[in-house]
Amino acid sequence: MRYGKTGDWIGKFSGHKGAIWSARFNRNADLVITASADYSAKLWDATTGEEKANFAHEKMVKDVIFSPNERQMISGGFENMLRVWDIERPDTPVSIMNKQSNPIKHIAWNSLHSDLIITAGVDDNVLRSWDVRGQELVNEYKIESHKNEPITSMSITKDSSFIIITSKSRVSFLNAKKMTPLLEFEVDQDVTCAAMQPAGDKFIVGSSDFSVSVISMSGKKLENHRGHHGPVKWVSYAPDGKTYASGSDDGTVRIWQDKVEPYELWQFPGEASDDTATQADPE
Repeated sequence: MRYGKTGDWIGKFSGHKGAIWSARFNRNADLVITASADYSAKLWDATTGEEKANFAHEKMVKDVIFSPNERQMISGGFENMLRVWDIERPDTPVSIMNKQSNPIKHIAWNSLHSDLIITAGVDDNVLRSWDVRGQELVNEYKIESHKNEPITSMSITKDSSFIIITSKSRVSFLNAKKMTPLLEFEVDQDVTCAAMQPAGDKFIVGSSDFSVSVISMSGKKLENHRGHHGPVKWVSYAPDGKTYASGSDDGTVRIWQDKVEPYELWQFPGEASDDTATQADPE
C-alpha cells in the first residue's frame, strides 16, 4: 500500500500463499479484502496491516467485493458459485448461490438494485445478475463476438449506470439496470481493461501492448501513453476525474494526468506544496 499523494510506501499485507487476484478497500479505507489463488479470501485492517479474518474456499478465488452496507462480502472464483459472508463470521458463508457452468472472474454490485450482483464468467462470455436476498439467478446476457473473444474485464460505474465490458478488440457499454447494449467500440489494440471518466465524455483502455489510451465517447482515440514494460491489467479514474491510474504486469502502478496542471504529485517550479514529498514527471 502506498500514500496516494506522493507514492511513498506505507506497508504491506502478508499472509496469502498464492497470487492475489483482487484487492478492495471499503469506503472509509480502514478495511481491505483480498481474493487469492491459495483458496482463500482475507479481511485486513488497512491501518495496521493485521489479518482480521480468513474465509476458506475449496478452490481458487478470483474476485471479492464488499456489500453496500459493508457488513458482508461476496466472493467468487473456480468453485463456479457466489458465496456471501458476514465479515464478523468467517467460519461459514451466510448463503451460497446456485452453481453456474463456468468459473467466476469478475463481480460487481449493482447499487441501482441493492440486492443484485453481476458476475462475468471466465470462458462463456455470459453476464449473470443474481438476487442476493432470493439467492437466485434473475437475468443473463450473452456477450456476442464475431471473433469469439473472451471477456477480459467487467466493471460497473460508480453510479451503477453502465456496465463496462472489454474483450480483445472491443469495449462495450451496457445499461446496468436492463443489461442491454448501449454503445460498442472496436479498438485497434488488444484491450485488457477499461474505465469511464466520471464526467462521462471519454474512457480509458489498458492494453497487452503495454499502453494506456484515452478514447472519446464517439470512438476517437485522443491520447496514447506508454511507459509500462508489461501488459496493463487494470485502469481506474480518480473520483474527480483529474487523474487515472494503470496497473501492469511489470509490477508498477502509474498515475497519469487528464490535463497537465499543478495537482498533488505534479507541482510546477516554485509551486511545490509542503505536503508534497516528491515530484513526478507528468507522463
